[in-house]
Amino acid sequence: MEASLVADAQLSSLVYTSDGILAIASICFFISFTILVLAKSPSYQDALSRPNVVLLLAILSLSLRETFRAWYYRNGSRIANVLSGPCTAVFQASFLWFHWLKGYQVFACFLSPFVLHRLKAIVIFSSLAAIVPQLIFTIINSCTPFGGTAVGFTTSATFLFFGMTCAIGLSVYFASCYIEHLQTVIDLKEQEHPSQVLNTKELEDKFRAICRYCLCSSVCVVMALGLFCARLVVIYLGPDACNCLETYAHMTIVADVGLFLGVVSLVILKVKQILGR
Repeated sequence: MEASLVADAQLSSLVYTSDGILAIASICFFISFTILVLAKSPSYQDALSRPNVVLLLAILSLSLRETFRAWYYRNGSRIANVLSGPCTAVFQASFLWFHWLKGYQVFACFLSPFVLHRLKAIVIFSSLAAIVPQLIFTIINSCTPFGGTAVGFTTSATFLFFGMTCAIGLSVYFASCYIEHLQTVIDLKEQEHPSQVLNTKELEDKFRAICRYCLCSSVCVVMALGLFCARLVVIYLGPDACNCLETYAHMTIVADVGLFLGVVSLVILKVKQILGR
């Protein structure tokens, strides 16, 4: 399906233009955010905090991914197609870890230590499930003759589908936690009771911002990963079976935009926190 898309001049140009714009925008975000973090942080240790490093890694991996994808759709480069896979895997893992690092205080408001411990284990497993299948998919389909067979594609696509499903499931759970916390705050205000969850208005505003922006980010990335999974099904069916090459191209564009918007939401959250110090 990818080869058919590259061979179609009009559709490949459309996807190339979209990925090129997203690549440039992502690189600008990475440079601007890096400068802001270094300029506003009181020390290098603060600038290199885990949330900052993980978010920078997410932006960088997305920038490289969109650059390689644009390169692939422009020239049909096999190297670019191979390199984009690990970038996608790193993005998924760093995205999950940023949500865990920023949302931990929110989750701790209504989850027991036992559940938090298990949730961290799930984050670790989901990160590995995002990286390992993507590497398997890349190696099998790009570096071995087995990848060119139907069995090879089915095997590697199954691993990739599993990894994305884990990421989607965890992102949906994070989203439900954010919604639950926001609803708790709303209910307490309607009942005109002092907050039983947060001790200060400043902390309440901080948690509310985390919930809103992380919820928006989760929704965008879940939509994108869902479309990636749907693309695997379309690839399996083949362009001749469903005659949907144009649909596949549009799904690719929307999925890429979803990943970008997911990162934008997290960057806005972090920028607001940095400038609000």
